[in-house]
Amino acid sequence: MLNIRQYVFWLVLCCIITGRASSADDSAVSPPSESLAKSGNGKSDTDSNPEYDPGTSSLELQGRLALVTGGASGIGRSVAMVLARENVTVIVADINQTGGEETIVYLKMLSSHLRHRAMYVDVRNSTSVGFLIQCIERGVHQYDHQHCSEQRWHPA
Repeated sequence: MLNIRQYVFWLVLCCIITGRASSADDSAVSPPSESLAKSGNGKSDTDSNPEYDPGTSSLELQGRLALVTGGASGIGRSVAMVLARENVTVIVADINQTGGEETIVYLKMLSSHLRHRAMYVDVRNSTSVGFLIQCIERGVHQYDHQHCSEQRWHPA
């Protein structure tokens, strides 16, 4: 359990990371028209900066490979979907193979040009985790998914 000092520490850290503190919906505090800063010519700051695009990310993750454990459902699936939107190739590692395959279907809807993969991994089993690492090191994207999702290594 977090004590009050730890709670305050993490709350402050989250506010610093996100750049703002909010206790409720920001739209209730001020209308959207007032929330944009206006420059002297009547345009907002975002209009005067051509490099700013609110639909893109500043994380610069495009072209990377991400391993998401527990990606078959819940928070893991959500994280995998956010990464796919950022053009990251995602490996979904989970004990639930069916859920992993469902996640891959969602990921392909978001970024069909990437080769996302689902792998059966039991993180409680060191052999299973070792196999996962071995698949990634050897280039899992070069092999058929069925071969890497088993507990044995069978290059195509």
